[in-house]
Amino acid sequence: MRASDRAPPTRRPAPELPGGRRLPVWAVPWLLGVVALAARLLTAASQPTEWDSVQLVLGMDGFDVRLETPHAPGYWLYVAAGRGVRAVGPLDAHGSLLLLSALASGATVGLAYAVGRALAGRWLGLAAAGYLLCAPVLWYHGSIVSTYPFDALVGLALVWLAATARPSLRFPVLTCVVLGLGCGIRPSMALVFAPIAAVALARGIRGLRALASAAAAGTVAVLAWLVPMLAEQPGGYDAWRATTRRVFLGAAETTSLVYGGPDAAANLERAVRYTLAAVGPLAIVAVVALAVGQLRTRGTGRPVAAAGSSALLLLVAAGPPLAVLALLHFPKAGYGLAYLPALVLLLLLPAARLPRRERAAAGILLTLICLATTGRFLTGSAGLTWQDIQRVDQVAVAFASLPTVTDPGRDVLVFVEPFGAERYRLAMYRLPRYRAVMAREGQVVRGAFGGREHPVAAGRHVQVAPGGRVVLVVDPADAELAALQADGTARRLQLATGRPVWAVGPGVEVYGLRVVERPEVRP
Repeated sequence: MRASDRAPPTRRPAPELPGGRRLPVWAVPWLLGVVALAARLLTAASQPTEWDSVQLVLGMDGFDVRLETPHAPGYWLYVAAGRGVRAVGPLDAHGSLLLLSALASGATVGLAYAVGRALAGRWLGLAAAGYLLCAPVLWYHGSIVSTYPFDALVGLALVWLAATARPSLRFPVLTCVVLGLGCGIRPSMALVFAPIAAVALARGIRGLRALASAAAAGTVAVLAWLVPMLAEQPGGYDAWRATTRRVFLGAAETTSLVYGGPDAAANLERAVRYTLAAVGPLAIVAVVALAVGQLRTRGTGRPVAAAGSSALLLLVAAGPPLAVLALLHFPKAGYGLAYLPALVLLLLLPAARLPRRERAAAGILLTLICLATTGRFLTGSAGLTWQDIQRVDQVAVAFASLPTVTDPGRDVLVFVEPFGAERYRLAMYRLPRYRAVMAREGQVVRGAFGGREHPVAAGRHVQVAPGGRVVLVVDPADAELAALQADGTARRLQLATGRPVWAVGPGVEVYGLRVVERPEVRP
């Protein structure tokens, strides 16, 4: 990095501790990471929160991408690390995986300080770490079972390696190890982080020895998770490859602009919307800082320090992941963590170049933004908030009392989209003794028993054992259920938690589904 790329030297003393001692520079990122970790654990979910969360937890006791435990391509290293945490401590499968997500989210905050300080000084490090500490998307996914925080952590680690790399064996080897192991958690990292990894390698490799060492290190890192994953996967490589290919093409052919997917426009719209939601307030800081810097240059004739290669480096880190996801597949906000840290640093970089007084004013504005985003996460009612996590936890508690009013051996749980998909997955985890089905537009599309999905014949019938009923887990009830309850064909069952479910016997049609009693369906 050129000297002109750095902020004007400030020579500020390290923060002072009680007793007159100074906080060591190396301790600051650790302290920030611990604060972030504590925040994530204070808002941690007690049950799997999302559809993917349930699949990952189920994968702890039976890895099989064919059964979506977890879904392809598998995320094996995350599951294996969770098993390791469970083996050495008191946490169950859910708690072990959640702790790993919280650690990755906290480490991202601490590393953001180190990267920002390396690029443009202490102000940028503190500003980026503070914003990521409060960012709802990183906080939310650090408080549930999720692999997305590892996207943020690995992407930021590669930025740090690219920013600090110099010709040696150490930097290329570290780059390949970080990316290789990261792919064991989320294989998509190989695609979205290839450009920033290439920058780190280009800056560190000088000669064939360094190139060979980096290639060998990366190969070992990949084989360290790929070989045991394929050994555990029923059906081995062929089953894993076929399932992964089917899942990838199914997504790409639906949402990819490259494949001409029918939902490509919606995919682009989601990419823009999620990105603006994540960093929109920082755009204000960036625009104001650029304007102030321009005015100061005109007024004094002394230019503000240029961003130079720091901005270019962050563009390489943030731009390609955003472009790949926007053009290929961007189903939910967690995907944005692949580029969020780099984008945050990029938007804060102009303010970091301002003189001290203007930089302090930018810090005040950023503090207000962080307070607002913290309030939105803690008190908001929807959209990556603590209340979203608590809402699923409450549903899980309600599920616990279902066996007191229903018969797991005879009754079938039915979940109807759009308000039943996540609950269907949660029932697989919480209520493995029940048969459960999910319906969409009057068709049975999924079926599960014993915590695993099983093939179901798509149709408009739900088969129950003799004496059994369909139990509809619907909240809130709609006009159709109210009508069935009024004529006595649907019976409202009150759970101990106060939530209702509705039991419907054979011969009744509800939500386009016909309840049919079959003697061959055994309790």
